Amino acid sequence: MSDERDGKAIHRRGTTPAALEDVNLLQEILQRLPPQPSSLPRAAQVSKLWEGLATDPAFLLRFRTRHQKAPVLGVFEKFGQDLVFTPTLDAPDRISPDRFSLNLGFDRHDSWDVLCCRHGRVLVINRTEAELLVYAPVSGELRSVPVPPDFTDDSYLYPQASGAVVCAAAEEGHVHGACHESPFKVVLVITDYGDLSQAAARVYSSETNMWGDTLSAGQRCRKMISRMPCTLVGIHSGRVRIVRAEDGGVGLAVLSYPTFRLWGRKVSSSGVATWALQKTVNMHKIVGLPSWEKTGKEVIVGYSDDVHAIFISLECNVGTHVFMVNLDTMQSKDIDADLLENSYHPFTNFYPAGWWRATCHWALATVGPA
Repeated sequence: MSDERDGKAIHRRGTTPAALEDVNLLQEILQRLPPQPSSLPRAAQVSKLWEGLATDPAFLLRFRTRHQKAPVLGVFEKFGQDLVFTPTLDAPDRISPDRFSLNLGFDRHDSWDVLCCRHGRVLVINRTEAELLVYAPVSGELRSVPVPPDFTDDSYLYPQASGAVVCAAAEEGHVHGACHESPFKVVLVITDYGDLSQAAARVYSSETNMWGDTLSAGQRCRKMISRMPCTLVGIHSGRVRIVRAEDGGVGLAVLSYPTFRLWGRKVSSSGVATWALQKTVNMHKIVGLPSWEKTGKEVIVGYSDDVHAIFISLECNVGTHVFMVNLDTMQSKDIDADLLENSYHPFTNFYPAGWWRATCHWALATVGPA
């Protein structure tokens, strides 16, 4: 409905132009919204038709397929007995820390660690109880996975252990970023396995609720496994991270500020592996600091292979800055957070339909300044 004033159509508040009531056209428009948390919830407030489309599972699948990569909503870190979520987006996309933070209630601070955050889930290791906890922040599900007995010592998980959680969705066209209802797998790796102190690994499947067979190295492990994700031990772990290389293989990010280098592992036809330099950039220019700005301690505090971005912390004259740098585009974003070295686990996720249906005020109340 509209009024005519001076030859111009003025639509009354609460109505939408007829063209935007065309379902096919509207779907094309909504798919082009940015994949930020507030985009679809705010669009859903326009009308019942828009709400139905914005929360339709088939539309959300097309939305994710179009964008491919979910945004980084924030980071998880260990703080005392709490798994703490720190938002990294600005309003109106900023998620309240209380929405995802979780009190785990462990008795000892040194008995647990965050191992991994990938495909919408967080992996926590509880050494005292010899268990792994798989947490899906979007749904709130917390699942306990007992560690296999051969990976423990008198019911206490070996201290040199690391792991990862990955989505195990098998349907064609699945796009990672809304995996909280999909099956998952957990990979657990330890050193000091057996009499020869070998490295060993096992894979757990949520579909079978079982661990697979043990895979062990054929010789003694010469290096310990770090509890930090994507980190090599034996070098300065605060300035080096294992990342995805430009060709999708194994890469190495090395920060020697202001120089940043990305290396890729190449394997020849004869099976010989070498490292090749793929990229060298001036990180001072990438993060946009003035040329006169002096920095002190520079460390890589996190990496997200979901969006192929590293997070670096720089001590400057006016305080500490944390930047997210996309390794594909080399664009940076200043994150308003003060994070500890090596404790940073980025969390990526698309807007899920359940958020809107469960709390219709989400776009105005939950999304906003923390």
